[in-house]
Amino acid sequence: MFSEISSKFSKLDILVNNAGIYEESQNKNDTKLFEKLFQTNFLGAVRITEQFLKYCDEGKIVNVSSIHGELGHGKPEGIAYASLKSALNSYTRILAKSLSPKILVNAVAPGKTLTPEWGKLTPEEKTIIGNTQLIDRFIEPNEVADSIVFLLKNDAMCGSILTIDGGMGLKVVS
Repeated sequence: MFSEISSKFSKLDILVNNAGIYEESQNKNDTKLFEKLFQTNFLGAVRITEQFLKYCDEGKIVNVSSIHGELGHGKPEGIAYASLKSALNSYTRILAKSLSPKILVNAVAPGKTLTPEWGKLTPEEKTIIGNTQLIDRFIEPNEVADSIVFLLKNDAMCGSILTIDGGMGLKVVS
């Protein structure tokens, strides 16, 4: 993939690792689910980054994590997802240490973002779910994209996890 991309562009200097899936299980130690999410949500980013680094001498990497990767977030049924997003955050920070100052590595940690992953929601469901954030609505994908662009333009941020959660981390949900 990268050899084809590099043949079309003079240089590769930006990577956004945005692949991810969310699944829950009532079994908190569902190893099959952990393995499935590990392959996509963590190892996928590691593999793509490994290939990217063969073609990049200077640039930026942004990993798309989740608010659930932060300490204390996530629900018991989503333990595999939260654990692996936490691993992605750690990978981001340690990779930033090892690649800087030539390559700056950061991540965004969105809250509840209205993506196709949610499926078809009724207006009432959108309101209920959106109200779990201080902004009382879903985050729009373009708002997450804007935060990624911010990190790509900023030469002073390295090893940061930028939270884009609509205040969800501050709201007590009962």
